[in-house]
Amino acid sequence: MCKRIFSILFFLSHLFCKGQEPYCHYLNNALIGLSIDSIGNNHPPFTITVFKQTDSGYEEISCVKGFSKFENGKFELTYINHLNQLDENIQINVNDLHFIKITRPNLNDNNKSQQNASLKRQILNMSKAENAKSPVGNTGTRDINSMVRENIKNLVPYSSARHEFTGKASVLLDANENAYGSPLDDNFNRYPDPLQWQLKFAIAKIKGVPAENIFIGNGSDEVIDLAYRIFCEPGKDNVIVCPPTYGMYEVSANINNVPIKKVNLTDSFQLDVQGILDAVDENTKLLFLCSPNNPTGNNMNRRDVEFLLNNFPGIILIDEAYVNYSKQKSFIPELTEYPNLVVMQTLSKAWGLAALRLGLCYASMDIIGLFNKVKPPYNINEASQELALEALQNTEQVNNWIKETVQGRTQFEKLLLKFPFVEKVYASDANFILVKVKDAGKLYNYLSAKGIVVRNRSKDVGCENCLRITIGTPIENDILIKALGTFK
Repeated sequence: MCKRIFSILFFLSHLFCKGQEPYCHYLNNALIGLSIDSIGNNHPPFTITVFKQTDSGYEEISCVKGFSKFENGKFELTYINHLNQLDENIQINVNDLHFIKITRPNLNDNNKSQQNASLKRQILNMSKAENAKSPVGNTGTRDINSMVRENIKNLVPYSSARHEFTGKASVLLDANENAYGSPLDDNFNRYPDPLQWQLKFAIAKIKGVPAENIFIGNGSDEVIDLAYRIFCEPGKDNVIVCPPTYGMYEVSANINNVPIKKVNLTDSFQLDVQGILDAVDENTKLLFLCSPNNPTGNNMNRRDVEFLLNNFPGIILIDEAYVNYSKQKSFIPELTEYPNLVVMQTLSKAWGLAALRLGLCYASMDIIGLFNKVKPPYNINEASQELALEALQNTEQVNNWIKETVQGRTQFEKLLLKFPFVEKVYASDANFILVKVKDAGKLYNYLSAKGIVVRNRSKDVGCENCLRITIGTPIENDILIKALGTFK
């Protein structure tokens, strides 16, 4: 049997120095990001997983033996296929590679400290997207690990069949599935990819974020719940929320028996920065911020958020469910600067996939690793993964819908102000408008009787007599305006 070698030219003679920061290097139009402390010419075997892009998707390749040689700016790796057989001598073009993950083997206790000092976890991410960013580094000066619950640190996650085997196989007899198929036109008899790599690669191209810095949840609510489970000791630790805001932050806290500290938004629905910092104690772990905020629709002042990122001694989760409709840019690019930052987005709003329950989370590799450790093994079903992949090919359609929604929002705001019972229309950067009226309950019941459903937010702090109205299609908006015209 012959050895299969693939060579990647790096021209990185400066790379092999201890403590080097992550860098980016362009090679043959592929972006390569590498986070590394130090590396030499001789190491024990690594496990190297390569995802090669093909016409049918991403083919997973498994390699062992690490860097067998580094000479004249070239790495040579010995390739072994999933059957542990050496393949024929072939070079793989770097342009065909989308993602490479390198992890250390299991080391005995005597060697762990030495190897951890000499070789940090490495991630090489290759993407043809022009706006791709280098991988988000580890937690830097902030000790995220110190905030993790002890039982989570010690947790041995469930090892599913699809975790234990990587590569391709023609006979799958490891997961007790129904081998005959499904009683449907399409087969769903096999368990899905537990880490949703193909979907993450597609999202990475759109968002410019490495796939290893993405977590996909069963809706953003799963991300919120996991944050409590990972960082908050029930009955002891606490979190801060800023009402009026998304109600699931508080509901998840109550489910997990985590005390909540409420620091209300100001009269202009902005953050009370000093109030937030004054509320912090030694057991404060999380701060939830929603921008654009639900139900008010406005963005939080960016300088206020950045100040908190630099001064809040815990994890800050920024919920950007409505960011596609906003003039303010996402906080995703700030992940490289703030290891305590978690950005949540969703495919439920602008992408129109609410029924599929797909929440997105962007964070450092440390935090993403914790989410993957604690989540259920197959938290995203195969049908949702396939449909989302199909939807992500239609960015032009989604962008057109966003444009129409924003235009409809502007027109709707002007029309609402003409009604005498409307006292205030709050400025919005979302796909909805918060409207203060003279009698929200009466108007809500009137619209419901006509088959028009809006949300009465009067019970929320600072939202007395306020309705939240989603921007619909032009026809739906016209129906609402006509109905409002006959309200007395």
